[in-house]
Amino acid sequence: MSCIALNQTSTFAHEPEALRIVRTVLFSLIAVLSLVGNYVVCRAVWRQPGAKPFAHYLVSNLAFAEILSMVCLVFTIHAYEPPWSWKLGNVMCKILDPLQIASVLVITTTLAILAFYRCLLLVKPLVAKPTRRQMRCVILGTWVGSVGLSVPASVFRVVKSYPYGENCETHVCEEVFPEGSVHYQDVYSVVLL
Repeated sequence: MSCIALNQTSTFAHEPEALRIVRTVLFSLIAVLSLVGNYVVCRAVWRQPGAKPFAHYLVSNLAFAEILSMVCLVFTIHAYEPPWSWKLGNVMCKILDPLQIASVLVITTTLAILAFYRCLLLVKPLVAKPTRRQMRCVILGTWVGSVGLSVPASVFRVVKSYPYGENCETHVCEEVFPEGSVHYQDVYSVVLL
């Protein structure tokens, strides 16, 4: 009996083919709209001549991070399609999820900075606007900090194989900290929250 046949007769709930097609079409539509919409936002901000307000830089940073996150999500969704096993290898395992973690951290940090900046403008409208150098430092800081926080996810990410049936195995890309350092894994998970 082949692994594909085993997957169809496994103890997992079987997903009807029609539902899988609807799920794939809906996800593809959402992915395309997200990529196109965020590209249009980036292009509109960067094509605007002259000096741009800080909020425009933050919005384009947000759109770029969302593009990166969606690209990573497309690959991740593809990797776990039937037969529900990681197909992209060890290198992509170490790149995809940490890159998605970094982009989500950039998204949340940028939203927080944008909210803080707007609040500051409402409370103190006459405060000096940030310089180009300050804007670059803030945006670069969000990326450096986010990538720095996602490094442990890359270092400890491996593709593990698990037996599946008699002659098959399934591969899973997961974060595995060394023995005896479960506490560090818990701390890392809390820090990412």
